[in-house]
Amino acid sequence: MRKTCAVLVGSVSMLALLPSMAGADGGVPLLLFFSVSAFVRGSAWIFASETVFLIIVSKGSIWHSLVAVLCANIASTVLVGFLMPAVVVLVGMALTAVLPGPIGDYILALLGLGYFVDAEFAKFAPVILGCWAVISFVLTVYCEGLVYRRYWRRRGLVPSFNVSRFLWFSNLISYAGMLYIAASHWFRW
Repeated sequence: MRKTCAVLVGSVSMLALLPSMAGADGGVPLLLFFSVSAFVRGSAWIFASETVFLIIVSKGSIWHSLVAVLCANIASTVLVGFLMPAVVVLVGMALTAVLPGPIGDYILALLGLGYFVDAEFAKFAPVILGCWAVISFVLTVYCEGLVYRRYWRRRGLVPSFNVSRFLWFSNLISYAGMLYIAASHWFRW
């Protein structure tokens, strides 16, 4: 597990070094779109808030809680934050290649890739962003649930708390903090 976490940390670190303005195509997590600084601050917020919350609900050690949170969040960042948008882009591009004219353009717009097509789709950006935020939230909860359950099972631990409730609340706290960080970068607070 340590080797897996080390590989994931290294991979995320390398991806974090990519240019901060990657475009609005969902190719990188939302905060990386704003800047590497926002991504790092958001990651620190996520790791800190979820670790503290896990310590509170599990009454576990700081070290085991931090390792579990790091593994779960790195896995969900790679799978939901990087891999899912890449798959969405590839599917969108493939569909536009085989579908006639404007149908492909509308599919790209619905996938959140409308800026490739025309500025007329820009007015839908907040709605599309909100939809993808909800989708990524649900997928993050599911992905982290798989990682946490595997992590605890491998150590012979049986959580004394409701894991699903923990995941929904901890990610709600994380996403609220990320929303604040994104808004502070957007509005320069």
